[in-house]
Amino acid sequence: MKKQPKHLKWQMISEHQKLTERQDRDGNSAQDLINELTNPNATKEELESSLDRLKVSLQNQPMRWIQNFLDKKGPQALHAVHATLPLDSHIHNEDERCVIQT
Repeated sequence: MKKQPKHLKWQMISEHQKLTERQDRDGNSAQDLINELTNPNATKEELESSLDRLKVSLQNQPMRWIQNFLDKKGPQALHAVHATLPLDSHIHNEDERCVIQT
């Protein structure tokens, strides 16, 4: 990376910035996902969808996204989901799987 020309480095930084802004705008930020998980009016199906998105995000997003999820109280949001659902719920299994796999 150190040997790359400056214009290429700036292009990479610019593309990364645009991607980050697009993710935030499209509702793919860590905070958006936490808001979905902590929504008191969310249905079981909505929570399942949010957990599926979380699983994909934890596996595919850069470490910065994951750190942001942790910093913004993502684990507490998962705990809140656990506390509100029956133990035999599909959500518990998905929740545990996405955390264990990361």
